[in-house]
Amino acid sequence: PGGGGGGGVTTGPFSADYLEGDLEALPTQTKLLHGMVGRGTQAEGIAETWYDEHRRAFPKPTDPDGPTGPTLAGASMDRGAVAALRRAYYNQAAFVDDQVGRLLGALDKELGLSDGQLLVIFTSDHGCLLHDHGVPDKHSLLGEAPRVPLLLRWPGRVPPHSRLPMASLLDVTATILAAALDHPRLLDPGASADVGPSPLAFASRYEDLAGFDLVAMAQTHKSQEAEHHKQAGQEAGQAAGQAGQAGGGGGSSAGPRGVEGVEGVVRSAVAVTDFLGYGLFTREWKLLYYPHQAPSASGGGGAGGRGGEGFLFHRPSDPGDRLNKFAMAPKGAGPSGVQGAAPLSNHSSATEGDAHFFYARVSEAMLTALLRWRARQGRVTARHAPYLDRAATRMARLGPGGGQGDRPAGGEVSGRVRRTAAMVRLMRGTDPEIGLFGDLQTHGL
Repeated sequence: PGGGGGGGVTTGPFSADYLEGDLEALPTQTKLLHGMVGRGTQAEGIAETWYDEHRRAFPKPTDPDGPTGPTLAGASMDRGAVAALRRAYYNQAAFVDDQVGRLLGALDKELGLSDGQLLVIFTSDHGCLLHDHGVPDKHSLLGEAPRVPLLLRWPGRVPPHSRLPMASLLDVTATILAAALDHPRLLDPGASADVGPSPLAFASRYEDLAGFDLVAMAQTHKSQEAEHHKQAGQEAGQAAGQAGQAGGGGGSSAGPRGVEGVEGVVRSAVAVTDFLGYGLFTREWKLLYYPHQAPSASGGGGAGGRGGEGFLFHRPSDPGDRLNKFAMAPKGAGPSGVQGAAPLSNHSSATEGDAHFFYARVSEAMLTALLRWRARQGRVTARHAPYLDRAATRMARLGPGGGQGDRPAGGEVSGRVRRTAAMVRLMRGTDPEIGLFGDLQTHGL
């Protein structure tokens, strides 16, 4: 919804979420990737070229703005043409959905693969904005662009009608490998059901994977939900019992309990790269950060001598990613006129006068977690430890006299390498993800 457009359709199920000024409010990197702005000699006539490429959605103004030609400021969308494009896209999506249903039906009825022998994963590589925010396709982390369908079906393994709060495409590879570990016949149809590769030997080849098994996460999440409902029922019964104690009633004295016997992790956040930028998603917040870009009018940042273009959106209250809350408070700044600071887990607790400081704290916490996640992205994991062990053995053979001049002896170097190997042996590809979840939890996010 919004003004502008010569196509007639301004609202409806296929209308784009576009407001005049959206193109100017985009991250600088998005503008560059879509040819909305240029650098150096590239900047000349850039708007003219952009209108030519997107003439169906944004007709070129008939009265050019000044001697330099049309600009993107206040670009007017042909909403009728865009609605037709979006209708065609949804028709294609509906067709694919129908064909997937036919395929699953054939697997069940004709091949008899509905008894847990087949794991089905349906997903895609990226979403599409379809002219939301004025962007025709992807190359952005706004709106629907980073979101994809991710459906799993494995009767007897994936709980029916379960829904994970968050997932990443990193988890797909880990899920497939975990399924292969569990069912060796998926790797080798001729293998016995009871005899397969050693799980430890098999898993050691994939210690640098950063994802998690979606099947295990779905089972864990389902168990956590069941435990949560059980606790809620116990607490409700306890309250009712206390209220009826005068009549001889009594409630359960059992307090909340953790989930027992459930191993695994349920993803609480997703961090991604976006060309030269990064994104961090939780259920409540979305952070976009472009360290290579200077702070702009649309992307905040830069306070306290810090650079980078940042965007922070509160997802429940701003699903369209329009109200950028990113802020960097000067070092040492604090809330004015209040005792303490509002907890970051409660968005509504920030008073109007201290809203800027509250959002600055959220921005700082999210950005710190994101950068620490990126810093943990090493190329060394546990599978490299044996190489270090062999190197240490070779160095030890140099003996105590292996050093020359100020260089340490072979035995001394060997000891350092073995200590490094011991540290590396503990490193896993999931360390950045686990560390990210912990950093966010520390800040109540």
